[in-house]
Amino acid sequence: MTISGNTLLFFFVILTVVMDVKFEFEDLLFFFLLLVVLQQDKPRKHARRFLWSLATMNFQ
Repeated sequence: MTISGNTLLFFFVILTVVMDVKFEFEDLLFFFLLLVVLQQDKPRKHARRFLWSLATMNFQ
């Protein structure tokens, strides 16, 4: 199943406008980065690399 960036943006707008869901700044930043990754030419490769870099980050 392929989810495009436009589909994610549509669901984000529905959540914020219709259902009045509040998002923290970090959630919005992650959502924006996810949209940027999905708009690339090879989204699966870029998304895998992005998520792997997040998983290997050292959070302190």
